[in-house]
Amino acid sequence: MDDASLTRKVESLCRALGYVGSATYFANAESFDRLENVHVVMTAFGAIGVHSVFGISDGAIPGSFKPVVYVGQARDDMAADELHRRVWTQGVVPLLVVVTPGGVEVRNGFGPPSDGSVLTRHEDVDDILPASLEDVSARSLTTSIFWKDRKVSRADTIDSRLVAAIEQLNRYACTTFPQLDTRQGRALVNALVGKLIYLFVLIDRGLIDEQWLRDVIRASGCKGVGFADAASHRGVRSNYPEFSPDEVWAVLDGIDGAINGCVFPIAETERPQIPSELIQFIHRVVRWDEKVEGRQLSFLDVSFQVLRTETISAIYERFLRLEDGDAQRAEGAFYTPPYLADFVVARADAQRPMEATSRVVDAAAGSGVFLVSAYRRIMERCAPPGGWGPAHANSARHLLRDCIFGIEKNAQAANVCRFSLYMTMLDYIAGVAIKDLAEIDEGEKLLPPLTDNIVVASAFSHPFEGTTFTHVLGNPPWLRLKRQGARRNTQTPNQNVPVNDDALTAFLAELPVETPVMHGRLSDAFVWFAVERLCEEGAVIGLILPTTSLVGRQSERFATALASKVSVRSVANLSYLRYRLFTGARAAATVVVARHQAPQPSDLVSVYRPRLSSLPLGEVGDVWALFVSQTDLQTVQVRDLQGDSNGWFGPLILGTVDRRTRDALRNFTRRRKSTVAEFLMRSGLHIQRGGNEEDTGFRFPMRIDRQGRELPVNLVALPKVLEQEIAVGYRALFSGNILLVPRAFKGLRVLEEPHAFNSTFYGIFFADNGCAASATKLSEYTRGSRQIDALWSLKAFLESGVVRYFAALYGATVLLDGARFEKGDLLSLPCPFEDASEPAFLDLHGSSDKDGSILDALGAGLDLRRAVKEFLSFSEGYADAQLPSDAFVEAGKDQIRVYLDRFSRDLAAAFTERFAPSVTIEGRGDGVVRLRVAFGQDAEKEGAAPPNRDGKFVASSVVSFDAKSRVARLSKSSALFAWMADQAVDDAGEVIRQVVSGCP
Repeated sequence: MDDASLTRKVESLCRALGYVGSATYFANAESFDRLENVHVVMTAFGAIGVHSVFGISDGAIPGSFKPVVYVGQARDDMAADELHRRVWTQGVVPLLVVVTPGGVEVRNGFGPPSDGSVLTRHEDVDDILPASLEDVSARSLTTSIFWKDRKVSRADTIDSRLVAAIEQLNRYACTTFPQLDTRQGRALVNALVGKLIYLFVLIDRGLIDEQWLRDVIRASGCKGVGFADAASHRGVRSNYPEFSPDEVWAVLDGIDGAINGCVFPIAETERPQIPSELIQFIHRVVRWDEKVEGRQLSFLDVSFQVLRTETISAIYERFLRLEDGDAQRAEGAFYTPPYLADFVVARADAQRPMEATSRVVDAAAGSGVFLVSAYRRIMERCAPPGGWGPAHANSARHLLRDCIFGIEKNAQAANVCRFSLYMTMLDYIAGVAIKDLAEIDEGEKLLPPLTDNIVVASAFSHPFEGTTFTHVLGNPPWLRLKRQGARRNTQTPNQNVPVNDDALTAFLAELPVETPVMHGRLSDAFVWFAVERLCEEGAVIGLILPTTSLVGRQSERFATALASKVSVRSVANLSYLRYRLFTGARAAATVVVARHQAPQPSDLVSVYRPRLSSLPLGEVGDVWALFVSQTDLQTVQVRDLQGDSNGWFGPLILGTVDRRTRDALRNFTRRRKSTVAEFLMRSGLHIQRGGNEEDTGFRFPMRIDRQGRELPVNLVALPKVLEQEIAVGYRALFSGNILLVPRAFKGLRVLEEPHAFNSTFYGIFFADNGCAASATKLSEYTRGSRQIDALWSLKAFLESGVVRYFAALYGATVLLDGARFEKGDLLSLPCPFEDASEPAFLDLHGSSDKDGSILDALGAGLDLRRAVKEFLSFSEGYADAQLPSDAFVEAGKDQIRVYLDRFSRDLAAAFTERFAPSVTIEGRGDGVVRLRVAFGQDAEKEGAAPPNRDGKFVASSVVSFDAKSRVARLSKSSALFAWMADQAVDDAGEVIRQVVSGCP
């Protein structure tokens, strides 16, 4: 079959898949009109050679685009594998659809062709799509429910495979040559492999040719030039050209001289430590696919021609982590995946476009992932007519030199950062040979030195003093400079922080009290350094911060101060992705984008809080991109971020319904004085945390944990002979007749006998001395066995489903990790009972319907009862970054009815009777339910709407409004997660916003 016939088959397939006609389908490079991922798509059409690209649009930023599927054609299996090899090496799309003379193949874009990663094979396709290909149709890929059975795994991505191969090569080298089995020796092997990969990238991209290699080798005085032939050709060979180590060093030194810098330098004094046999073996493995211990490492699967700069940087950064892992962890620094850096940069760019006059800085630059993304934005926005090319090399050079800046403590990481920026620049001016790099701009080298741009220093030494920046980006270290020690910590900011960085110590000492660094969090200090020293007025700050800096009782001062000092514009709470975001880190992350200007309390803040169900991951898939669906966004006011006792907990963690419920409950408890704290006080109950030996006078026995560590036992029955040795302040707590409450708020126990316990637990107990209760019946009641009855009822109350829901509304970390529930949050929970003698309260113990009894006592209405039920049956499944087991089950009629009731009520409340909304379901199929909302007319009068073709991802809902016909339409995922009360309120809010603004 000739190429023309294959092309016709591809075009027919794309029509059948629904790609053709979609706003996010591009059949050639000339038609691509988006400002995001320009170089990715141009490489796909150019060096990779795909026929077309289908992607998804971000519902938050106009013009956004993320490729999802490449479509290509191949004459035979060998050509299909070659296309697949290039797609995998680029590492961007999870799916490759290949049309061959024998039919259609769907391949895993994140796995190499050598693994047999053909997902499915199909017969020829005409314009009618067979059911077997429905999973890769436009309507399926843009709807979350169709991803539920697709496992997107990043285990075999190009960077993971290369790092694993290099690690194995390193182990082999250290085993074969034991003198290299030291930290320095392993670093030398990694450096050599890295430098050779860099060389092969330059060769395969056409920057270096064989003649240049020969000239450099001859100029160095080497006798032979065999390495020029060896390096220029890849693939299995029958004869291997001989070459000397001196030839290799001559070439690598020549490259370093040409590009103004060195990546992974190997000093001349270190080079004799690397055996000649090892250099030749590494070359044969990487370039000719020689086996290592009987196994091929599949370097030939890698197309160095299309290997992304971001991937090379990621590999080199992971080298640094491997070589200096303990130090990296100690400094709280972790590898930031490129898709996350792109997400931050895109949101910063949306606030203030990055252009030729911008000055972008990352004060913890690492390998430069944020700076590379920012530089791409600038290059693509400033592209000359007809695009970048060799003729515009000097302009690209000036943009790099004038716009991009970074600070990095690790000199090796700074080298990688400069290299990454050089490679990015060369991406855009392809065609310039290395011999021409010194012939630009009156003899200056094309690649600027960048030693004054990417500075090796502590950020707090302020190497750019006197210069301010338009954009401050990055993922600052999350280290706590001072461990929290005893629980009596007073949370005093900016004091006694033991660090080894004099510049940081001086900076902390100069910070005023209104810019607190809480609990020694280094990320807090980086934020204030950005605000106080780096930003010009109106600058944009885009940082990834630990969620614990912004949410929780330990975050209140910092979070409130930040919202008061800068104008926060958007926040992305990525806490629900915490196990899948950073390699080797479990901490929850939040992206904050702000302008350096005084905020107004009524300023609007966009809040994005994706859950696993709202991304195209599948049920067990890895995060590979962040797609913002339109109704995943909520809007709050800046005042909502200021002054709450739990920082930004409400806006970041809670949905709209839960925030409204919490506000209503707070008003209820304020009017009725009906908190747990007030209940305990009226009942003569005290709450106290356990303590350590120093506090209590009790020596806890030791135990050995699974890691072999010796730790104190948390809870111990207290022998009577030791009771008098307990410190006075703990005797009542340890005397028995208490309710033991773990800080995790799970496994509550009534202890009638004396026990000693540490600060892992709280104890709630009756105290006759100083009891606040005054009623005779209560003072008589609070004795003997009736105290135990009351404690059992209190246990039943605190373990009820209603209180579990309340804990999620009030406890900042309950949904984040479920690891602890702070005392202050416990005491603030609603409690509708007067005191522990109230019959309704005592009846809880042994009740078959505790939740119903508590809700009756609260006088709860239908919405609160539904909220509790929905939390217990579904939403609680999101806690600790998990996924409810039935999240992707098709929503049933009852759930849709409850949704429509809430959705319609919220809409009706916003409009007059003349403009009253009428809601109907106008269609269901392909994983989507379509709703029609007509204003001031009958919703059922008009026929069904055409399918959505804008390429927006339907996580939960996509909303549009036509002002002329006064009709809004919603395309909703049919999955259960899209039909919860929170989504009904958010959908109504988006419809109202579009109606009021009069635009789609």
